[in-house]
Amino acid sequence: MTEYSPDPSRSRLLPLAWLVCSMAVTGCSDSPSPTHPEVLDLPRSEGSCHALSNCTKTVDGVLVFESRIPEENGEAVFSIRPDGSDLRQLTEGFDDLNGVHAGPRGRIVFSARQAGSYDIFLMESDGSSLIQLTNTMEQEFSPVLSPTGDKFAFSRETQGLQQIWVATVDAPGSATRVTTGGAGGDNYVDWAPDGSTLAFARNFGGSNWEVYTVGVDGSGERRLTFNLDNDAFPEWSPDGSRIAFASSRGGNWDVYAVDPDGSGLTRVTSDPTIDSHPTWSPDGSEIAFTVIHGADRFLYRTPAQGTELGRQPILSTEGYSPTASWGGVVDPAVMADCRRGGWVDFGFRNQGQCIRFLKTGKDSR
Repeated sequence: MTEYSPDPSRSRLLPLAWLVCSMAVTGCSDSPSPTHPEVLDLPRSEGSCHALSNCTKTVDGVLVFESRIPEENGEAVFSIRPDGSDLRQLTEGFDDLNGVHAGPRGRIVFSARQAGSYDIFLMESDGSSLIQLTNTMEQEFSPVLSPTGDKFAFSRETQGLQQIWVATVDAPGSATRVTTGGAGGDNYVDWAPDGSTLAFARNFGGSNWEVYTVGVDGSGERRLTFNLDNDAFPEWSPDGSRIAFASSRGGNWDVYAVDPDGSGLTRVTSDPTIDSHPTWSPDGSEIAFTVIHGADRFLYRTPAQGTELGRQPILSTEGYSPTASWGGVVDPAVMADCRRGGWVDFGFRNQGQCIRFLKTGKDSR
C-alpha cells in the first residue's frame, strides 16, 4: 500500500458560487426545508455505553460524491450535508474518478486514475490519511467497503472483461475473484449490511445490464431483474431488506427498489428527467440520486417509499453528473469520549444507523 502525507488544505469549504442550487440556498425550490432526524440514543443494553458521558449521535450523515473540479482540469471527491450545506473538496490531483463509497467509521474508498490505469484509494472522511490500496496495470472500478471496514469489493477489468473481486484492506494484493463476468462484464457492486452477500450489475452486451446478488465466496448467484433495457447501480438498504437500483425500463431512467429475492418491485421516482445512481440515507428513510436534465446535473433526495411530493434538491453542478454515496457520521466529540473511556473498538452498523462500543481492556486506549 502507498500512503500519502495528508494535505490540510485539500479538505476545503467550497464557495457557494459553485453550489448553484441547494436546499441551503433560498429560491431554489418551493419545497419546505427538510426535517432532520432526531438525535438517537445508542443501545444501552449489554452495558455498552454506561461508561460514556455522551452516548448519542446524529444519523443524517453526509453524502460523498465525485465530480469535476470547478474551473480546473481533473475530478475530485467532495462531501456535502443532505441539506446542501458544508460542501467540501476532499481530494486533488486525479485525472478521473470511477466510483466512490462512504464506508464504516467514516472512511471513504474510491477509484481514481493518475497514470493511465484506475486504482483504488482509501482515506478518512476529511480527506486525510490517503492510502493507495491497489497498484496494478489493470483497471479497477466501483469500490465499496464491507460493513466491518476490513475488506473491499470492486470491479477489475482484465483483458477487456470486468469481474467482481474482494480484497482485505490490510493485504489488498491478495484479492479473490467472486464472479466470472457476463458477455460485457460485472460492475457496480455493493455489500449487504450483514456482510454475506454482494449485489452487482451484469452486462449482457450492448445496453443490457441486469441486477444480481452473489455470496462473498462466489456461491448462490441469483438474478433479480429480467429486462431488455438497463437495470444497474444497485445499493442495499441499511437494514438489508431492499435493493435500490436505476432502470431505463419504460423508456426513461428512474429509481426502483426490489427485495433481495427479486420480488416486491416498486418504483421510487417517476420523472421525465434521468434519475440514476441511488444511495440510501443511513436510517433508510430516504434515497438520494443523480438527476440529469438537459445540460444540468443535480443531486436530489426523496422518501424511500417513492413520494414525488417529497423530492428535494441537494446541489447542482455544471456539465458533470455527481454520483454519490450516503454514509453515517459519528460525532467527533463522541468518538473522543469513547477513546478516553477506553472503548477502543467501535464501528458503524447499517452504514451508521447506530454504533456499538466494545470495551477490550481496562487500560486500552
